[in-house]
Order: sequence, then structure tokens, then C-alpha cells
Amino acid sequence: MGQIKKSIDLEKIYGLSLKLSKQDREDLGMRIPVNIFVQDPFIAQRYKQKKKFGIEPIKLDWEPSWGNGPTSSRVAVVDYNMDTDILASPVKWDRKKKKFIGTTDPNSFRFHNVNVWAIIHNIIAFFEDPYVMGRPIPWGFNGNRLIVVPHAGEKKNAFYSRRGKCLLFYYFFSGGVPVYTCLSHDIVAHETGHAILDGIRPHYFHFSSAQSSGFHEFIADLTAILSALRTTSVRHAVADILEKADGQLWEAQVISRLGEEFAVKGSEETYESVDRNYIRNAYNDKTMDQIKNCWIPHDCSEVLTGALFQILAEIIIYRIEKENESAKAALWRATQHLNRLAFRALDYCPSVDIQFEDYVQALIRANEIAYPVDTHGYLEIIKEIFKKRGIEKIDPDPPPKAVSFTWKYDLESIASSHTAAYHFLDDNREILDIPLNQDFEIADIYYTNKVKGAYERLPREIILEYIWNEAITLRGNDFGEFQNKKVPLRCGGTLVFEERGNLLYWSRKAGTKPKRVRKIGNERIKKLLHYIKLLIAADKIRLVPAEALQHINPYQPAIEAIQDGGMLQLEITPEFLNPTKGLVKSNE
Repeated sequence: MGQIKKSIDLEKIYGLSLKLSKQDREDLGMRIPVNIFVQDPFIAQRYKQKKKFGIEPIKLDWEPSWGNGPTSSRVAVVDYNMDTDILASPVKWDRKKKKFIGTTDPNSFRFHNVNVWAIIHNIIAFFEDPYVMGRPIPWGFNGNRLIVVPHAGEKKNAFYSRRGKCLLFYYFFSGGVPVYTCLSHDIVAHETGHAILDGIRPHYFHFSSAQSSGFHEFIADLTAILSALRTTSVRHAVADILEKADGQLWEAQVISRLGEEFAVKGSEETYESVDRNYIRNAYNDKTMDQIKNCWIPHDCSEVLTGALFQILAEIIIYRIEKENESAKAALWRATQHLNRLAFRALDYCPSVDIQFEDYVQALIRANEIAYPVDTHGYLEIIKEIFKKRGIEKIDPDPPPKAVSFTWKYDLESIASSHTAAYHFLDDNREILDIPLNQDFEIADIYYTNKVKGAYERLPREIILEYIWNEAITLRGNDFGEFQNKKVPLRCGGTLVFEERGNLLYWSRKAGTKPKRVRKIGNERIKKLLHYIKLLIAADKIRLVPAEALQHINPYQPAIEAIQDGGMLQLEITPEFLNPTKGLVKSNE
């Protein structure tokens, strides 16, 4: 587009600019540079002499709704300290100069507020990009604006709260010096990953197994890793390490290790036996056998996090050795491929009760659809890695043929109306194993517009999610105070159609009816009851009346069995670090 006059009224051409390329928007001055910590102050200080991992600008797509706070249509910063009951003044946005005022000092709260807001916005843009999800991502609560509290109080934690519609970032003191979680890219990205997954699959908020809760932690950790690699300086630094290490990504600890500042400084005055400088490590060989009787979400998540990190590492090595690419080029292409591979799979996942094998099958199917010709042999690499992790069922079942459905409505009608979608599912109960006379609801309907390679458009997808519950009674002394109470077995499915009406994928969670799926449903019940027994034995579950939810103290995280509508709903605020677990001594 060439050079654009600075006097142009950007607000008047905003609607038109949405259709422009990233470069054209940059030429128009509609991509605004904002400074952030690309890792955290601890890492920045460690690499200060090498001038790596410090404060650098990222560019965000400007919107007319940007304002003081910072505030936008999706994210609003409210700098309120719950301990001191002080509400700090919002950061000022200069509409004429298109910049935030007084944010140059990294020690100022103004910088903190812009740092956390910019990282969150960058991650939202990453997920919504046509190369990844190809659609707007909603929040998991009513409303379109996520509230961000950068200095919520003194505590070694940070977490996403659906009920509060917010991300809370705390601070603590180490050697008398404050450590702010809102300055850690890993922590901010991790918590944003929780919020985004809650918007994509809100019923994962109801935990039914250690794997379903661990899946939230996996997506959050993967968001932190891949969003860091979107930062040019971090990616180049990792490429330099790869050059010296013959393509071995394991040597790039700045990427594989999560939450270094939090781990090191958070342990100085609290924990005595810490011998590691990170919270979790994506470089691991954890398998499914090791988490059989584990209830801790963070520990379970490491199986998938380690597998995806290993896939990234193997693709890098392949591109260096087989394609004769430089480490820099190999890292970029491998990262881009994993971005699409890992997060597009979320559209193919079931609407409820996600298990690790469900995600793996969805990932493989999404990869087959986007890349029907496996030119590089990535699929075999991926399958082998998951098999070694002990995930047994990795090949997805073929979906029912579209011609088998009773097409009372055309696909366009089904996609545009919850009522039409309900009638379609109701007419096809037998094929979809929805029990006769079982009431169900539409969880979501949406379109995607994804691309691959050189902006090559993929067929438009229509995703339809539906859910219902079966009541399960907790019988036996193992359930203690919960004995004879009812919990829901969450059932349902996700149908993925392409725009011509072909069914691309069907992921489901069967109940105990009809008869042909009874064995599957009973196995699901067995796993659900085992999970609840683990929680009770570990004293990590508490009964909470629905009317008392607003009085729950957010400083005391636990699995909450919420008595609501005659059944117990198992919920937990997805948290960055479980304080009851702490930082345990590493076995490495």
C-alpha cells in the first residue's frame, strides 16, 4: 500500500481496514507497538548482558474501543487491591497519538497494567487467527469483556475466575522485594489459556476426572509455550540454541521451563527442599501409567504437555535433517504447524468430559482434514509419540455417513438456529445414540474460517455441540458425607460438518442408553466414581450450597461439590499453582 499520510482518520476507515492485510494495517498505523516483558524480570536480569528476554515491543491491532484502563471491547484492566481496598488510577490512552501515557518505567503500575493487557490481547489474536481457530473466541461467561486485576493482593498465586469474569494476578515479597505475577509472560499466558479454553468448551469447567481437570492445565501451559515462541526475540534466541545443540530443543530451557521467577523467588521463604527453578517442565517423559491414581490436575497435564513439546522437537529435527533448513527456519515452520495442530483440535473435541485420548483423536483427525497428503510423514511421528506416552486409542472412529441422517433442514438452517439444530438432532437420535425421551440441549453452534500454507482456504466448518446428563447415585461408605447424593454423568457430542454438508468428525460421550452403548456408559461411570473417591480420600472436595457461592473465599481453592438442582456439580477455579501441593522436590 506504500506510505500513508499520518493525518488519515483511522476511526473512519476502521471497518474497511478489517479486510486489509497485516502489512497494510501496519502501513496505516493501525498496528500499535506496546512494550512487554517477553519472559519475566528474573529471566530478563539473568540475560541482561546478552540483551535477551527483556522488555520488547509487540504490535497489536488497534480498535476504536481502546481507552483508559487499558480497556478494549474484550479486555478491561481494573487495578484494584483487595487487601488494601485501593483502586489505582487507570492508565491514560491518548486517542490522538495512539499511545498509552506514562508507561516507560517497568517498575510503575502503569507499565504492569499495559504489560498484562497487551499479552492477553496478543494471545486472543493468536487463537482467533485464520491459521489457528479461524473464528472469534467467546468467553465462558455472559458478557464480552474479561476483567483483569494486575495487583489483586498479596499471595503467591494467579488464577482465572469464571464467576468473577476475571483474571486475578497477585504479588508476593522475596527478600523484601515485591514479585508481580502480572509481569511473568508464562503466568499471564497460562491464565489466559484457561479463560480461552473456558470460552471454547465451557462444560469442561465441570470436572469429571483427573484428565478433564488436567486438560485445562495442559492447554494453559501449551498456550504459554507457543505464545512465547510468537515473540521474535525469544524465537531467535531459541534458534541460536538449536544451532549450537544440533537441533535439540531440550536444550532451550527458557521455553520448556514454565514460571521460573515464581518458582525461584516464591520458594525462597516458603519451601526448604526445592532444587529446581521452574514450576513445570514441558521436557518430560511422563506416561499414562504414572497418573492412574493421581487427582492433581497439574501432574496429570504433564503427559500431554510433554508429548506436544516432543512433537515440536521431532518436527524441528526432521526439518533440519531432511529438509536441510536452518534452525531458525525449522523452528518457525514447526511452531506454526504445531499452533494449527494443537489448537484446531479443540473444535473436534467432545462437548463434555474431555479425556486425553479424545484430544489425541481430535488432533489426528484435524491434521488429516487439513493435510490429507502427509508429505513430511508428521502423522507417524505424532502417533508414535502418543503411543509411547501410553495413550492407547489414538485413531479416531469414522463418523456416520451424512447420507444416513434424516435431513429435515438444510445445513445452513441448522447452523443458524438453535431450534433447527435441536430438531435435526431429535430426528437423528438413533444414529447419534441420544436416548429416546432424553431431554438434551444445544451447547453451541459456530462456523470456522481456517486457512493453511500460503493463505489457502480450507472448507468452512460448522460445529454443532449438544449435551445431556444422567443422574448417578453415590453408594457406599467410601463417599462419606456425599453418600446417596447424585452426580451427573455428562453426555453429549460434537458434530463437525464442512460447508457442503459432509460430516468430517463426530466425537461423543455416550450414556448408558440405548443398549448398544451401555458398556461404554458404564465404563464412564466407573471412572467418574473412582475420581470422586480419590478426591474424598485426599480431602480435596467440599460441599457447597449453590446460594453460598458468592461467599466462597477465593484464597482457599478446592474442588467444590455444588448442591444445585438435586445434583452435585464438581467445579474448581483453574489455578496456576495448587498451594496445598507446593513446589515439591524434583526427581530429575
